[in-house]
Amino acid sequence: MNRIKQLRLEKEISQSDVASVVGITQQAVNHYEHGIRNPRLETCKKLADFFEVSVPYLQGFSEMSEQVYLIQSTDCLVDRAIQNAIVIAESKSDALAKFKKELKENSECTQEYKPEWFTCQKLDLSSSKIWLQYGGDTWRFNEVEYLDLEEGK
Repeated sequence: MNRIKQLRLEKEISQSDVASVVGITQQAVNHYEHGIRNPRLETCKKLADFFEVSVPYLQGFSEMSEQVYLIQSTDCLVDRAIQNAIVIAESKSDALAKFKKELKENSECTQEYKPEWFTCQKLDLSSSKIWLQYGGDTWRFNEVEYLDLEEGK
């Protein structure tokens, strides 16, 4: 069983809206919702991203719809500011709401929330388990390029 119809109805959008965003036909969405056909993995990933859920949740294999989000400050030099936050939430908007609440309620933090001061990205934990922090940016371990100073590279 998949949860495409449930998620679509929660968002109050039509099958054709889902189809146009994901790049499939309305008939395909209808077939997926009624179990006539199953979407390919690539389509499942696009649908999961659109609905802000995991692929296993979308497919009915997991009861957890939460995702992991990394929220980062765009200014790493602000004193007594939160530089990075890992937030588990059902959607990006829920993650940001939780983060805003933490900023308000945290007596150790002097910053407020403004969208231009932070970035928020959903982490794909299935592709890399190691994340590194350098200055104000975070990368997956396999995305970091190393500079060999001795060889001038």
